[in-house]
Amino acid sequence: MGYSSDGDYITTTMGVISHNERYVSTDTDGDGVSDWDSAYIQHDASISDGFSGGPLIDLNGNIIGINSEKIIQTGVENMAFSIPINIVLDLASQLEQGIIPQRPVLGISAMYVKDIINSDYYSSIYYIPEWLDYGAYITELVDGSVASIGGLLIGDILLTFDNEKITYSYLLRAKLGECVIGSNQEVEITVLRNNE
Repeated sequence: MGYSSDGDYITTTMGVISHNERYVSTDTDGDGVSDWDSAYIQHDASISDGFSGGPLIDLNGNIIGINSEKIIQTGVENMAFSIPINIVLDLASQLEQGIIPQRPVLGISAMYVKDIINSDYYSSIYYIPEWLDYGAYITELVDGSVASIGGLLIGDILLTFDNEKITYSYLLRAKLGECVIGSNQEVEITVLRNNE
């Protein structure tokens, strides 16, 4: 159920959650390039323009998300996204303490193996063993980054991160999002290098 208010008018709409953990690419630094896959609840409750910020409420009256955005395009009706309440509460807690939330980064640019093997062009540039159908092929590496210090190299294929098989970018970003900056947390990774 979505809720929005505009002065004299209140709108409540019934909605069905079609996906409780949908990742949508987001440009977090305003440079026009999507650099993070944010987790959302996808639902079909109607959200009017300018009404993001209202709660997504379950049938028991619990707030389960904060309405954030919707897709506006021909042929798409009532496809909306809410930030899950656990993420909102975590961010709010940090903000209340004066902490500016930071997203951890590895310091790599990568192409995903699925995208490479499905493209005649990219598969002619990047070598992927025939048996491999997942992973992130590292195309660029930032000097001094966590990935660089950890020993990753351009051409490595990142297969797992903290025991998560990397099939899509959102999986890697979701696992990265669990890491706490400055915690000195160690994460086990598996890399394919020179077919080993």
